[in-house]
Amino acid sequence: MKRHYETKHKSFSEKYQVGSNLRKSKIESLYLSYSTSTQINNKAMSEQEKCTEASIHISWILPKHMKLFTNADIIKECIVEAGNVLFDSKNNIMETTRNIPLSTSSDTRNTELLAKENHSN
Repeated sequence: MKRHYETKHKSFSEKYQVGSNLRKSKIESLYLSYSTSTQINNKAMSEQEKCTEASIHISWILPKHMKLFTNADIIKECIVEAGNVLFDSKNNIMETTRNIPLSTSSDTRNTELLAKENHSN
């Protein structure tokens, strides 16, 4: 019984002969495609992580100033408006800012996380 990968690799070897320029070109193309997709994935993850970190910082500041969790939405609105004035619309900054999770439930989770971290230290 042939396995899927054996069949796929065999057809690749038949279509792109070892040592041929066509094979070199195809491998280069596949590598470039892979590199691009991983860069996009890494960038998206780091932006998502940064948004979460920003959310946690805001969740730390609100209770420090004895403000309600619901004020997080106001803070986000202020950040977005300031960013619209300060930064070029071509920039990805505003899209990233809009992705900061600042709902009441996110803020509650962040505060619980901070409390656990603070308690364990």
